[in-house]
Amino acid sequence: MLSFYSLKEWYKWLKRTPWSLKWFILIILSKPIIDLFWYVKSSGFLSPGQLTGFLVFALSISYWLKAKKNYTRATTRIYFNVFATLLVLNALVITIIFLSTSSIGEFLRITLPVFMFLYVKSYVKSYETVNGIFTTYIISSVLPLSMLVYEGIIGPIRVVELAESRGGGYRLTGLYADLFNYMSYIIGNFFIFATVFIENSLNKKKNKLTWTLIVLSITIFGLIGMQHQASWGVFAALGLMFLFAQTATGRGKTTLVISIVLLILFSGILWDTVLSPLFSKEIEIVEGSEDQEKAFNGRIFRWQFYFNQWGQMSPVYQFFGVGISGKPNAPVMMSGGMHSDYVRFLFSTGIIGLISFVFFYVSLLVAGLKNNGALRYFTLGSVIILMLYGITSNPFGSSGALQYLTLVGLAIASHKK
Repeated sequence: MLSFYSLKEWYKWLKRTPWSLKWFILIILSKPIIDLFWYVKSSGFLSPGQLTGFLVFALSISYWLKAKKNYTRATTRIYFNVFATLLVLNALVITIIFLSTSSIGEFLRITLPVFMFLYVKSYVKSYETVNGIFTTYIISSVLPLSMLVYEGIIGPIRVVELAESRGGGYRLTGLYADLFNYMSYIIGNFFIFATVFIENSLNKKKNKLTWTLIVLSITIFGLIGMQHQASWGVFAALGLMFLFAQTATGRGKTTLVISIVLLILFSGILWDTVLSPLFSKEIEIVEGSEDQEKAFNGRIFRWQFYFNQWGQMSPVYQFFGVGISGKPNAPVMMSGGMHSDYVRFLFSTGIIGLISFVFFYVSLLVAGLKNNGALRYFTLGSVIILMLYGITSNPFGSSGALQYLTLVGLAIASHKK
């Protein structure tokens, strides 16, 4: 069953874990510390984060190639292989054409999730491994979440000011590069605790009220401090899925009643002070008092600009990716600067690749539905997180530590059983 280990149990599990999996665990464990040194690259040197990326890339490919058994179910393999082949091909061509240290780094960043997914599916095959990863993730979150709590109680360490159209004020970032270093653990920990909460309910085990309140409080506090639209949407989706899953455990009524009461008590304050200011621009667009181009914090205008360029390209590049075109604007169109996985992969892999990518997600949702209870929640939730964040950001490539967790969910859904 899905659960957490005590520190003693976790340490024993880690000691007996083979190196083929242990390196992955150690990367998750050390990532919050590695990410603190993001600023090093601005001085002209490779940052610890970039060096870690090279290491993860090399180890993922190496151990994936060593795996002897099939790593996907047939329905998933077709869609994923088409998408992955087009992505790697386009990234490789554009790297060769614009050969430089930065282009090599970009190639690794673009293709790393593909090889990480193949690796994770090859080695995450038991409840014991998943429970170990859950515990590792929670342990690794202590540093960033402690920093977040410090910022909330003592005062901000480093902040990003928001425009008035985003409600004004500031966004907490601590000593990290951006909000996803915090958000990965805010959403990730809530996701893990919700999964185990469902499992405990199914097995008639008591969930500790203290830990439940602590996790929920940090989640809400973090979401308010981050002021990130997409994360509120992801949290709402995971919350609704959790309530639905709880109804099948026999204890769902109590959870549902408490949730409704809390929602009634705090929804007005939350809407007036947080959500309404944060979504003010989108509300004005719906009301017709603001230009549609300003939606999603101006991303619509950026997408329109590059879609115009994409529309002038040959149908070959439109169907199979702009990387093989070798055009000067191709690297930007394939980068995280598109702020959307769907837009980025449309440009990077063409219409064929994007369709395959979407079908890959759909096939995982179908496969996830065949699981039961907490495992169903975790597999479906992993896909939902990537699908929702993918609208306005790049979760399949640059969502911080959260990517390690969601890839585990995708891997479980991909196994035949």
